[in-house]
Formats: sequence, structure tokens, C-alpha cells
Amino acid sequence: MAVFLQINGYTVYVFLLLGRVKSRMKKYIVGGYARDKLLGKKPEDKDWVVVGGCENDMLSMGLKKVGKSFPVFIDSNGEEFALARKERKTGIGHKSFEFDFNPLVSLEEDLQRRDFTINTFVMDEHENPVHTSLTDRALKDLSDRVLDIVDENHFTEDPLRALRAVRFAAILDFRLSASTIQAIRKIVASQELYSVSKERFYAEISKVFLARKASKFFLLMGELNLWSFYCKEISSYFSHSPEDPEKHPEGNTGGHIASALKIIDGLKDIPDEDIFPLYWAVLFHDIGKPFTPERDFPKHYNHDVIGMGILTKGFLNRLKVPQSYHFIIRFVCRQHMRWKDFNLMRLKKKMKFVEELTAGFKHDKFVKVFIYSVLADRYGKPDFNLQAFNEELDKCYRKINMIYSVCKNVKLTKEEIETYRPAILSDVLWRKRIRALSMMKACHDKPREN
Repeated sequence: MAVFLQINGYTVYVFLLLGRVKSRMKKYIVGGYARDKLLGKKPEDKDWVVVGGCENDMLSMGLKKVGKSFPVFIDSNGEEFALARKERKTGIGHKSFEFDFNPLVSLEEDLQRRDFTINTFVMDEHENPVHTSLTDRALKDLSDRVLDIVDENHFTEDPLRALRAVRFAAILDFRLSASTIQAIRKIVASQELYSVSKERFYAEISKVFLARKASKFFLLMGELNLWSFYCKEISSYFSHSPEDPEKHPEGNTGGHIASALKIIDGLKDIPDEDIFPLYWAVLFHDIGKPFTPERDFPKHYNHDVIGMGILTKGFLNRLKVPQSYHFIIRFVCRQHMRWKDFNLMRLKKKMKFVEELTAGFKHDKFVKVFIYSVLADRYGKPDFNLQAFNEELDKCYRKINMIYSVCKNVKLTKEEIETYRPAILSDVLWRKRIRALSMMKACHDKPREN
């Protein structure tokens, strides 16, 4: 082929080199899939690393390219393939990198720029283990349940890895090694976490919520001062909110929130669509405590009112918390102190309480979220009593559900709609519901209405 004989043989050289590279192109399964198999967990999607290839090779295999600065190639099964690479930091933040996808980049070089040893396990395309220079370290860390970094210089170049470290430690229930903690503190000191978007913080938090591992994540984020880069108000739980040790022996509001989150972590009957607003409601219910007068510490008078002033739409939007969760987050913050007096309320106040929670008795989607939230607050202590929690959970649900069910089923008749002026129809419906509830309550425990 004459085209390869031009420019004093230079084109011939490139042809021969690429021919050798393509003939030795290999693909490996690297990271989480291999790690989870060794942990005895059901592996998720395979991530492939291709050594000895280039972009044209990937496209010629029928793979679809996604991404620009860091391309990933997707096959028809949705599995991801990435070329082995080296990287060099070029600026501030977790996106400021220059990548080298040279076909001569080796598997070992690709592994050296990875975050944690337990994410460096390698399998060939038949899922046979491939031994590398990091395998022995990774196996020991996996056995010891330790999250250790591969290389401090590479790790600290990407501030997002601090969040990933805490997420992995929480979800896998591993401890952070001394070198990992040191590297995270170095990232914190660099202030580069301010370059990580709120969307990315929210994504990491959501993965933890979905795994039901929020308590450990929350504590580690506090201990390492990582919350301050996402929400300084949450960070204040640990730095500026002492608690009465008789009520909350953890010593500060951060410890109490962690205990409450631990209760939610253990719930098995909460569907995924409810677990997110529930976690956020528990996380924010005491947000006002660090901002109560210091002269009253460890008391936090009116922290519910102060908390409502903090939990504005703008505040929650800034943290990328979905608007569909805003109502229940604010409701729990405002009402978690009043709930303990629910039994002492007049029937009209009870009905008003449930009416607001259920959007005018239209739906009960947040009833359980509210009850779990306030009970997690009440029972959120190191000596959590599961039996007492479950007993009160049942009682609380029956109380609210009875009011909700009775009121929902009370409707205005056609005659009433035609008889009364439209301006007073809501009052007519309200009185009908009160009467129905009074009769229902009279059949049960004959409450006093004084």
C-alpha cells in the first residue's frame, strides 16, 4: 500500500506500531465488580479497562462513545469500556485533569492513579483473577476491612475522592486507614471541595441513603469537617450545638442526629421512594439548635421556630433537595416538638394537625414519614429500644390514620351543596368531620374536650 511509504518512512512506522498495538489489545474487568465478588456480594455492572488500544479500535468494535475529555465506550449491553490512561492535574477541582490515552499505557500505570486499593482488583474477560503489584495490598485491606488509598499524590489531586472515601467506608462498613484520613484532611485544608458542585454532593449523599447507611456517613462527614463544604448549618451540629447529656448522651446535636439516622438505617419496610424524604427530614429536624442563644446551652429553646426560618425554599434548592420533599422536611422541623403533646390536644387541634399533614385529607403519603421522623428523634439514643419504638410506632399510626380515614370519608351531600352558600361550605364540611370524629372517639376512649 503506497500510502504508507510517504514522508521518509514515517507513515510506515506508525502503521507498523498500531498494528502491533491492536494485535495485543486486551480488556480487563477492574474495580467494583471484582471487589464485590470477593466480598460475597452480588456484583453490579462490569467496568472494563482496555489496554493497548485506541479510540478507533473501540469504535471499530461497535462501541458507542460518550463523554469528551474522558471518553467511555458503551456496548449493546450497557457495559462500559475505558481506555487505560494516565492523568495530570491542570487546575483546581475534580474536573481539571489532562488525560493520556496512549496505547502504550500499561495496566499497572492505569491502576496506580486509582483511589483505593480495594478498587484495584483485576479479572480477565473470563473473570479469572489477574495478579498485579497492588493485589496483595488490596487482599489484605479487604480482609481487614480497611479503606486505604493507592497513592497520596494521586488521591489528593481530586477533591471528590474525599466524599467517595466516606461513602465507601459507610456503605461497605470499612474503617478509614490513617493514610486515608491524612489525605482527606489535606483535601479539606486545600479548600478545593468548594469546587465540587452541590449536585455532586447530593448524588453522593443519595447513594448512601439508598444503601441505608446514613448514620456512619453522617458522622464521618462531621468528624472530617466535610459537611462545611455542602451545608455549614449541618456542620454546626458538631461544632456549635452541645446537648444535655441526660437527654442526648452523644454530647452534641451531631451525635443525636447520627443516632436518629441509625434507626432509619435499620428500617426494612420503608420503600425507596419514602426513604429519601425521611432521611432528609431527620437530618434537618434540629437545624435550628446551633442558632439558639448560647446563654441557654445545652437547652435549645424555640429551635423549631428558628429551624423553620432556615429551611426556606431557597436554602433547600441551593442544596439540590427536590421540591417534592420540602413540605415534609419543614413540617417535621415545625411539629416534632408538638407531637409529644398530641394526646393532650383538643380534638379540633388534632384534626387541624392531620389535615395539614395530609393536604386537606387528600392523601396519606407523608403520614408514615412523619411518624418515623418524630420517633427517630425521640428514640435516637445509643441505647435505642427497638421494642418500645415499634410499640409506639403502631400507636401513633393508628391515631393519625383514624383521624385521616374518618375525615377523608366524610363528604358534603348534594343537598348540602345546594343549601349552603359556597363561602361557608368548607365550614360545613369541617363541622361534619368534627362530629364524625367525636362519635368515633366516644366509641373508643371518651376523650375530654376541655
